[in-house]
Amino acid sequence: PPRSTLFPYTTLFRSYSYVSVYKETGVLYLYAAVNKKNVSSAYNELLNEMRLISEKGITAKELERAKELIKGSTILSGESTSSRMMSQCKRLLLFNDVFDVDKELEKVSLVTLDKANEIAAKYFSPDLRATAVVGKNVSPLD
Repeated sequence: PPRSTLFPYTTLFRSYSYVSVYKETGVLYLYAAVNKKNVSSAYNELLNEMRLISEKGITAKELERAKELIKGSTILSGESTSSRMMSQCKRLLLFNDVFDVDKELEKVSLVTLDKANEIAAKYFSPDLRATAVVGKNVSPLD
């Protein structure tokens, strides 16, 4: 199913994902804020979506949308002096180079559907997950 149908029957207050990059590793976070009675169904939907991405990959349209989103975010992040400074410092400390917007935009443009799906198959497997559920009187998940 298209990604827009994620959580069709769950009251979802907020969802997002983000990536943290470290010297030799990284973390992809998937976050969903739901009311207590929908924790289990939201969790199962996230696992199902991860499984679909891992097994079937993404479409060319989804890849292009993601590329445009990343490019736009990259360009807009340069508007904030403090954000730009933190990004440059982190990059210098971790990779011993400075951020070049044009180079980064070119790298994004070069991502192919085959490569994106190869990476998705490797890293979106639900078997690689670590899960945290935070809330008052919330039961552990299976």
